[in-house]
Amino acid sequence: MLLLDHIRNSSIYQLLRGVHNSNEGNLLEITDSQTAEAQIELIRYAHTLYSIKDILEIGFNKGMFSLLISHINSHVAGGDVYILGIDVNPLANEAAKILNRSTPLSIDFQCEDSTTLVPKLNSNRSFDLAWVDGNHEYSYALQDLKNVSALGVPIILLDDTNMHTVQQAYQDWLNITPTYTELTNPFLAYDSRKARLFINRNTFVV
Repeated sequence: MLLLDHIRNSSIYQLLRGVHNSNEGNLLEITDSQTAEAQIELIRYAHTLYSIKDILEIGFNKGMFSLLISHINSHVAGGDVYILGIDVNPLANEAAKILNRSTPLSIDFQCEDSTTLVPKLNSNRSFDLAWVDGNHEYSYALQDLKNVSALGVPIILLDDTNMHTVQQAYQDWLNITPTYTELTNPFLAYDSRKARLFINRNTFVV
């Protein structure tokens, strides 16, 4: 059985689906299977590049990304993972509660606009990976990338670059942020949402 099928058949997945009604897609639920599997493999690939224990997740929604991390980490990295999840929808807090009591994850959910919360994070606070999937308007997407890269996160995964606004945001961000470069996503051709991977040049030799 594929990991995608295993997760979709789990009771936790069904609980998370019922957290709130949303027409927004997420990487496990409202998406085609090929795209979901491509994004699963991208996150697995990120785990081969770096030891991922602390994660910043912008756009927590129903917690599907975190659910996936709980499965991948148990096989790749081992041990507990801390996730700071950010979302403007207060109903997303229920997803965090479900995951906290049902998985080894330690999730700190913050109901706030990521563009105002992330700059307030302690400068000494470090994250190994950031999943950026918040507001897809150009100005928000660009600000999220600026704020996350200011923290020096080794790996940034950006979802939905199939959208023109997000595509323009990451291209402009790379032009003004020389410390980051895009690393080829080996699964991009199979991902209709075109999640992309960026690495910190100060962490990786490129």
